[in-house]
Amino acid sequence: IKEVHRYYTRDSKGKRSSLTPGTISFTQRWGSALNLNPHMHILCIDGTYTKVNGKVIFHNTTSITDQEVADIITSISQRIRRYLTRKGYLNSEGETVVNPMADDLFQDNEAITQATACSIKQTIAFGQNAGQYVTRIGSGFGFSEEIPLAKGKRCYPINGFSIHLKYFYQHP
Repeated sequence: IKEVHRYYTRDSKGKRSSLTPGTISFTQRWGSALNLNPHMHILCIDGTYTKVNGKVIFHNTTSITDQEVADIITSISQRIRRYLTRKGYLNSEGETVVNPMADDLFQDNEAITQATACSIKQTIAFGQNAGQYVTRIGSGFGFSEEIPLAKGKRCYPINGFSIHLKYFYQHP
């Protein structure tokens, strides 16, 4: 969200420190297979607000370009990978490190610990297929030199992260 806000405050007219972007977001914790797959859904207004003499004024931004979308997702990917490496969830090569003990919740619940560890390792946790790999399309965090490749208009994936901007209303 910080990276998207940075784009809007940089692109808007007015004093950057007085600009306020608008965002609604929520975290979804599961994927389509009901596996552990935390990700964010974010809805941003296409502009910023300022308050002048008690009156709120909206400032439109120019339409975002494909290159700006690629730049945003690259920055998001780099920041998150650095953060996860600092916290011990990724090693220096960017590979996932199974570390369920990083959260107190997992110390007292063996089933949650097993399910989380298997989800991270992309294996089945319970039942007759326990320990077998889940069939997946795609791979983890990719490699650090990866560049974002367009999958569509304003839609870019990189290092396991993706961004897809849609306009519901385009200002003139």
